[in-house]
Amino acid sequence: MPVVAHDPALERIISTSQPINELAGGFGGEQGPAEGPVWWQEGNYLLFSDIHNNRRMKWTESEGVSLFSEPTNRANGLTRDPQGRLVAAEHDGRRVSRVEPDSSITVIANSFQGRPLNRPNDVVVKSDGAVYFTDPNAGMPVQTQFDQNFPGVYRVSPDLGNITLLVRDYVGRTVSPFRPTKACYT
Repeated sequence: MPVVAHDPALERIISTSQPINELAGGFGGEQGPAEGPVWWQEGNYLLFSDIHNNRRMKWTESEGVSLFSEPTNRANGLTRDPQGRLVAAEHDGRRVSRVEPDSSITVIANSFQGRPLNRPNDVVVKSDGAVYFTDPNAGMPVQTQFDQNFPGVYRVSPDLGNITLLVRDYVGRTVSPFRPTKACYT
């Protein structure tokens, strides 16, 4: 599979002429494993979400793919914060969570204005520790299972004390024909 650059700036990150190597396949379904994956430099491994099978997978060059953890509340987006902790957007948990060094879980966000989140999907953490995440309503007409009647993009302050709605009307896709179902790298 060739790398298709939709923006010439991609060449500053990777060479589009370099081949893509398949690490593993069969995860996630038609939308692929997850946004991410997350490289864990300290352990020299890659973590990615097998969303529909409710598990987190680990890849190492020497061992290939193995189970890292389950269940994961069908976590999708994964990232790390400035302290190196894993942050995940959980569909089933309807929250954004963080794994602490002692393996306990800190809930970063699970509601807005007193109402539960829909199903957090993607998450990033800024260098100052602020957490940004999407909370779509699946890009579909409002359904009764969603407590927020709009797709939102939120910011959580670095001290986790304030959650701010940044965008309440973004348009999302329910299925992307461009998302791979294999974990790959270049």
